[in-house]
Order: sequence, then structure tokens, then C-alpha cells
Amino acid sequence: MLVGRAVTNNEMIKLYIEFQDDSEYIVSDEEEYVPSGPQYDTDGKNSYTDLSRPLVHGFNVLQGMLSESGSDTSYLLLYVDDIVLTTSSTGLLQRIISSLYQEFAMTDLGPLNYFLGIHATRTASGIFLSQRQYANEIIVRADMSTCHPCWNLVESGAKLTAHGPPVKDPTLYRSLAVQQICLFMHDPREQHLYILKRIIRYVQGTPDFGLQLYASSPTSLVAYSDADWAGCPTTRRSTSGYCVFLGNNLLSWSSKRKLTPSRSSAKAEYRGVANVVVETCWIRN
Repeated sequence: MLVGRAVTNNEMIKLYIEFQDDSEYIVSDEEEYVPSGPQYDTDGKNSYTDLSRPLVHGFNVLQGMLSESGSDTSYLLLYVDDIVLTTSSTGLLQRIISSLYQEFAMTDLGPLNYFLGIHATRTASGIFLSQRQYANEIIVRADMSTCHPCWNLVESGAKLTAHGPPVKDPTLYRSLAVQQICLFMHDPREQHLYILKRIIRYVQGTPDFGLQLYASSPTSLVAYSDADWAGCPTTRRSTSGYCVFLGNNLLSWSSKRKLTPSRSSAKAEYRGVANVVVETCWIRN
């Protein structure tokens, strides 16, 4: 979502930063921060690594600087010790980087190209996101590197049930199950394992698939939703899904089975619309 918005508005996606190990802090029993390292003695007290308080202090300083940035905008995505930063101007980007360097010891890894298993490749029309390496790892883990590819994900109209012979060793199944088949991880059946292998064959045949994000596309926010009614043959619960676009760029999507059955198809549809309205309001704000 962060990258999609930045690409749409032609903003700078300059860097992918990670905190260096020597920027960690140790918290003693008295909750006093001291830099980690052999030169510091905690007198045998229980201590642990915690970046929350120094991070809060550093980003409070950063927030004060951003409040004076005028019409420029910036978004910062923090995951553990990794950062993706987007800004609307080069000047604001440099000021933010300078402020972060004053608070933390960090490494600037340059333009965004890999983050949380996702490759970001710059193209003439924007940025292409793919997970080819992650897909290959899944295929190898399933020991299906030489399998024949499959060009469609599932059979049209296929319905999964909890009947059939059980899987003898469900360990691999439970580590790879996604979407509908993950609903049967507690007691997988042979038909579920067959669907899992079909999904992996589909991944084998589509390693170059990904998500293209376009620059300078329309900036209107458009959402679509759909839902079935009593689609699950076992529980008769409905499944709803939605996708949200910013211009031509897909920002958010979800598919989820309802907790309780719907009494009518209209109720199932309205519950699906309510979910996408909540997501759209969150994105706008």
C-alpha cells in the first residue's frame, strides 16, 4: 500500500534502511538504558534488548521536524529494524535521513529493491513487485521442483469438504496451506493435499507473475466487493472479498469467511460492503 501510493503520486522511494547491531540498547532491572557491548557491565542482572523507548524518542524528534515540512508529505514504514521511506521531495528526504542518522546508527541500502521477501523492480511505467525467490523456496520445500506446471489455480466451482481419507503426515501440509485449504489444517484430507499440490504446480508455472504499479495513474480511490451466500457446504457460511484501487494501482485486497451464516444473500452482500467501506475509510485517513 505504501509503495503503491508513492508510485501513483511520483514520490521518492529512496531507501531501505536497517538499524545496525551496535544501535541496540540494553534495559536493566532499573529500566535504565545503556548501550550494548562488552564494555558495559550489568552486574549479572537480567537484561534484554529493547528498541522501543529510544525509537519513540528518535521519532518524536523526527515528528517535530516533519510538522514543519509545509506541503511536503512523507511516509515511513518500520518493520522490526528495517525502514522503507517515501517522500514527495528530495529535500524532505535528505532532512529525514539526516535526523535519523543523528539518533541511530543505520545503514543506507539505497533505492528500494527488496523488502520482506518482495522484489521491487523499476520499469519505464513504474515499479513491478514480485516474489519469485519466495515462490521458488516454497517449491523446493515441497520437493516439487520437477513437477509439471498448472496454468489455472483451481477447478471452476470446486467445493472443499471435510470428508475423505486423512493425510498420513500433515506436517508439510500445515506449513504450506493457504486460503481455503488452511481451514482444514486441524484435520487435512487427501482432497485438500491434492489442491495444495495443484497450487504449487500453479506457482511453478507462473514464477514471473507479480503486481505492476503505475506512475501518474488517476488518483481516485475505487473499491469493489463481492460475496457468495452459504457457499461453504459444511457450515453454510458465506465468504466475502474486496479489492481497493488507487487509480490503476491495487492497494489492498482480502477474502474472508464469515463467522456466522447469513439469513439472505442481501445480508451477505451488505456485510461484504461494510468490510470494504471500513478498509476504504482507513486508507483515506
